[in-house]
Amino acid sequence: MSRSVVTYAPRALGAPVLARKAGEPTPPPEDHYKDRLLKYVPAEVVTLYLTLAALLTTAPKAPSWLGWAIFAVGVAATWFYLSIVLHVKDWRQLLISTLSFVVWVFALGGPFKQFDWYMPIYGGLLLPAFTFFVARFKTAPVDA
Repeated sequence: MSRSVVTYAPRALGAPVLARKAGEPTPPPEDHYKDRLLKYVPAEVVTLYLTLAALLTTAPKAPSWLGWAIFAVGVAATWFYLSIVLHVKDWRQLLISTLSFVVWVFALGGPFKQFDWYMPIYGGLLLPAFTFFVARFKTAPVDA
């Protein structure tokens, strides 16, 4: 399964479905809500972040900026991993996945814990709401 979200443009009412030429590959099926949800959340990068953040907790004298550096690496890694390694080309999906990473880190606390205004309940409320609604978005349609 490709990590690129597959969405097809809606057909105009009464538009004919063109027959495929012999040997022409059948396009992949359109991704539904569950498929889009799985493709939008960059689980590999969240795992990378969790590993690095856990290592950071083992160094009590580490500078506070190091948490922000790990976060920045995760943001860049999300875009890089999806676009270069998994060949996701749609900038909308890359943006949604990067935002998803940011929401996950915010929910976990991460470097945001350094702010006086931050409370874990904010992330606890944001993460499930974001996760529930983000898969409603369809990225750029392709022709069927």
